[in-house]
Amino acid sequence: TMCLGVSVGFHRGLIHRGLQTSRAVEAVLALLGTVAGLGGVLGMSRMHHMRDYHQNQPDCPAYFGYQGGFLTAMAYALFFDYRAPDASVYPPVDPRVAERPLFHLLELAGLWLQLPLALALYAVGGPAFVAWGIFVRLALTQDGFWIIHYVSHVSGEQPYELPGAAVLFYGEEIGM
Repeated sequence: TMCLGVSVGFHRGLIHRGLQTSRAVEAVLALLGTVAGLGGVLGMSRMHHMRDYHQNQPDCPAYFGYQGGFLTAMAYALFFDYRAPDASVYPPVDPRVAERPLFHLLELAGLWLQLPLALALYAVGGPAFVAWGIFVRLALTQDGFWIIHYVSHVSGEQPYELPGAAVLFYGEEIGM
């Protein structure tokens, strides 16, 4: 769900439009991305634009700036919600994304999409499949997303290439 849904579907495909594919494939990738448990493509797109805008400003808010280190960044991500003083400065969500009713439906469904998956996993393998397929997967997805997010946005240019890191980090460029 993280690799295909969030990295390929949301980030590369629907936010940056770097992946051109059919509407049916976009829908499947959007469903997988939403099942990853990080939110829908509309919210992810808005947050992506907000973060990019603020990280390129000299007075970047602490929520997006990561000046206090990893634990502070995680605390902001987990316990705070950024309210923009002037949302008009952010680029809008791509109209090809914003106008799709399916994406609005997935945004509303959110974590409720875990329920049919949990029922299917329970039917196939019982409680252990639910524990690993829902709870462990969601925890690893949350942690993995924010670690990748932090490392890839903690400071300006990241000029170093790590061969093979794309496999580990869902196609994201990671500089160390």
